[in-house]
Amino acid sequence: MENPIKNNTLNVAKILKFVGIALLCVVLVGAIIVCVPIISARVSNADEVDKGAIVSDYVSKGKAFVVANRGGSYIAPENTMLAVKQCANSADFKVDIFKLDVRITSDDKLILLHDETFDRTSNSPELFGTKEVKVAHKTYEELSGLNLGEKFIDKDANTIYAGLRDEKIPSDLRVTLLDDVFDYLTQQGDYKFIVQINDSGENGKMVVDVLYNIIESRGIFDSVIASVESNELAKYIDENYAKMLRSATDSEEMRLYFASGFGVDIKQDEISYEILQVPTRKLKFIQFDNKRFLNYARRHNVAVMYEDINDHKDMVELNNMGADAIITDEPDALYRIVNKKSIDNTEFVTD
Repeated sequence: MENPIKNNTLNVAKILKFVGIALLCVVLVGAIIVCVPIISARVSNADEVDKGAIVSDYVSKGKAFVVANRGGSYIAPENTMLAVKQCANSADFKVDIFKLDVRITSDDKLILLHDETFDRTSNSPELFGTKEVKVAHKTYEELSGLNLGEKFIDKDANTIYAGLRDEKIPSDLRVTLLDDVFDYLTQQGDYKFIVQINDSGENGKMVVDVLYNIIESRGIFDSVIASVESNELAKYIDENYAKMLRSATDSEEMRLYFASGFGVDIKQDEISYEILQVPTRKLKFIQFDNKRFLNYARRHNVAVMYEDINDHKDMVELNNMGADAIITDEPDALYRIVNKKSIDNTEFVTD
């Protein structure tokens, strides 16, 4: 007579063995998917970055473009007219591209802001009597009483703008309209812009609508890139505003990365973005800072920009590698590096 308990035990063991083998296969396939592009990239790092046949204005033809993140938030309070002016008017350094974050107010104005609220950067809780007041619920006029320099700490660890209230708040430390930034900078030089759309859903689509009208009224389609992360907003732009330039989404970046690693060609008409904004690493094993990836993107007329780069050594290495642009909070330091000048009496070799 068969022992049902023994049979059940054997069946469970078989199932567990099957599940174990299946999981092992999944892990091995995943490892191959991740590692093959990385290995290919490392082997190809001896190759030179191809500078030929460049069409896009955002693909560098020499040294990396200097991109001031949030207007240069190490220099002045982030996303303010003061930061913009200090970058544009400096005699010591030059910015090529301004990266600015925008949000939409309740009266459909595009203002410079990264977060959903001004709590991190201003006296918003004091002015409105509560924390986490979303700008989408306030008009531009209601927000204009904020001091955007309240929390700023300069390079000498001083809070030089804290405590300013009412009429003592300079106009260039108040909430800034994207319109005003465009009006100012287009009169100062031949700048380009990356406008990061941080609102999502219907608010994000409204931002796209307003941004398109702002760009169209000034005729600066070639100078402005709408930066989006979601596929939803990317699709909305592609279907409704074909003239508007945009960045790649996260999924589009990953598709290009793996295509470069496996040597799979993506048809040009499948690429509807101008730039990639990538970290040097994504997760632990995804390596964007390699020449194979740069060359692959360049052959498809796509610029590779490395974001959140504030370490000087990283700036040197990315510029040496042939990065199209480096996005930093410290554009003055990056300018000196890409132009072979010294920082803190240290000479950086950039050849």
